[in-house]
Amino acid sequence: MALDFNRTLASMIERFGKSRRPFAITVAGDTFYVATDPKHVAEIYRNENTLSSERITRIIHAQSGMSFEAVDKLLKVNTSASHNKLHPRPLPPVGLMLESLRQHLAPSDLLDRLLDNSTIPLVRQAIDLKWQDFAAPQELEDGKRVLSLKLLCIEAMVRGVVESFYGPTLWELEPDFVHWYMLWERVNWKYLFGIPGFLSKDMLQAKEVMIDLFVKYFSLPRTKRPGASAWILETEDILTEGGLSTEDLGRAMMLQTWAVLGNLYKTAFWMVSYIVYDRRLLEAIREETVPAVSGDRVHHHYLNKECPRLDSLFAEVLRISVSMPLVRHITDDTVIGGSTFRKGNNVMISYRQLHLNKDAWGANADGFQADRFLKKTSLKSSLSYRPFGGGSGLCPGRQYARETTFCFIAMLLSRYDLAIVTEDASSSGGDKAHEVKKPRFPQPDYSKPVVGVTAPGEQEDITIRLTPRRVVG
Repeated sequence: MALDFNRTLASMIERFGKSRRPFAITVAGDTFYVATDPKHVAEIYRNENTLSSERITRIIHAQSGMSFEAVDKLLKVNTSASHNKLHPRPLPPVGLMLESLRQHLAPSDLLDRLLDNSTIPLVRQAIDLKWQDFAAPQELEDGKRVLSLKLLCIEAMVRGVVESFYGPTLWELEPDFVHWYMLWERVNWKYLFGIPGFLSKDMLQAKEVMIDLFVKYFSLPRTKRPGASAWILETEDILTEGGLSTEDLGRAMMLQTWAVLGNLYKTAFWMVSYIVYDRRLLEAIREETVPAVSGDRVHHHYLNKECPRLDSLFAEVLRISVSMPLVRHITDDTVIGGSTFRKGNNVMISYRQLHLNKDAWGANADGFQADRFLKKTSLKSSLSYRPFGGGSGLCPGRQYARETTFCFIAMLLSRYDLAIVTEDASSSGGDKAHEVKKPRFPQPDYSKPVVGVTAPGEQEDITIRLTPRRVVG
């Protein structure tokens, strides 16, 4: 099935939305009001009583194979639930699950323990090339290695992160989890679009393998699941108390795991790509991050507070690469920007169009500028900058994503000198990398809808050479 989701949406906005007033389009019989004005987007976030995410939540969970009864349980408020005693406003299990994630991944001792005791050591194993199951690097003389940047990011930010949440039992149950997860990453647009099963066999296979894994995982007693994070255990309690079966718990946690993992490896890939293609940027960020790395320890608070160039790069990567639109269902007539959005229809926000708005970002809005947010830090507060969404849907894992990605880059740059390997050098096995003949910069795949950050095209990658350097500390 051929499509270019973002290009089609952009052409519609160009045709109908030059005035920045909301306009309506019809897709598969459903009406969508498209908002492109940042002020209107802010209004949408403030109208959560009549612009609801419940319908989307129902569809996403029902497509996982949950019964309607199970989805109802997920969305039903139980005021007597033990976890609701901790909140001033009672929440349904799906809300409690997200609130728990927000508490565990917001800046706190809980986040510090997760990073220091689990995530950072596991990500470091990938950087130290301890995992080579499917991405064995080519060894050259003097300890140098040649390998795929994409696969390095997958090893660190998929394998490392998922184990930091679930512990090593996951690999005992499904040693090929990374393979199946990455297949899911390539084809989950079919899930988002509800493509019929006879056209989605690859998606259905990946989905069922992962659901089966999580069902097996939660069927085990906790004593057989060492290393499970506090959030996983608390979420299990929330959903079990909410009346979900082990099978439905597995389905819900497959979707939550997708939400946690889906953007990390892509963000890391784009950040390192821009770094390795710009020697000055590489040296500047290495100089900035070196004080945070001491042997095997990474001082992530330092990275978070004292590295403005790294922070600007992160912000600009998100600006240029986040492309998934937000959709809400209209439960009552709602006035946005002077236009009435009618009950029963939907409203759509295109983050990509916000982030490429020349009124906010200037003539080079569609170009990458690593120091854009360094020169003007107030841009982070712009109404045209929404990389993590907004309102009650603001990404609960944004701080974890930021600090994990910063630690990955700091460790990588402290341990190795990085260089792009030319195609000839890569194929011959020689050490002939010449930066004057850089391969084409990897291209993003904007043709498919994604949840968050756009992935590089399936064949888009960078072969990099890692030369060990003296570790600081």
